[in-house]
Amino acid sequence: MPVKFSALALGLTGVIALTHPLYASETSPSNQDQRVQEARGLIKNYAGQLKTTLVHAIKTDGAIAAIDVCARQAPEIALSLSEDSPWTIGRTSLKARNSGSAPDAWELTVMADFQKRLQAGEDIKTLDHQELTENGTVFRYMKAIPTGGLCLTCHGESIAPDLKHQILSFYPDDRATGFKAGDIRGAFTLQKDLSD
Repeated sequence: MPVKFSALALGLTGVIALTHPLYASETSPSNQDQRVQEARGLIKNYAGQLKTTLVHAIKTDGAIAAIDVCARQAPEIALSLSEDSPWTIGRTSLKARNSGSAPDAWELTVMADFQKRLQAGEDIKTLDHQELTENGTVFRYMKAIPTGGLCLTCHGESIAPDLKHQILSFYPDDRATGFKAGDIRGAFTLQKDLSD
């Protein structure tokens, strides 16, 4: 009986919190929409900078140079954007190359849903998810990353031996291969603390 009462009390507390004017304004559709637009803008900036850097490295020094870009410069771009905004920005994947960017439990759930939605015929470019977590104090957003032609050089089914050797020198536990064009390569993952 105490468990049922506790669950009821928690449920009522949630209803009261949701109807409180301050909470309601924080979670109103316009605030949610604004956060989604902010997240998408940061992703566009991050993806644009990363792609430009990758293309330049490949044209200048070949595909092996792309490994260094992903290993060193991609995290620097993400960190710079995170420092200049109230967001934490990163990338993750179900088949991570860098164990440091392996998905947490929430990200795993979202990406599993992305896979189901893709298999059901949804356009990969529209796969995103937003959610208030941590009792409404953290806004999280994810957007799927499609596997494009540029990705296949280092993440495809057939990788040149010298390139594979270089990848393994940076990432000995690499699992990020075997992708085909149109697969979900991973996801951009962002969060914003709303408690400040």
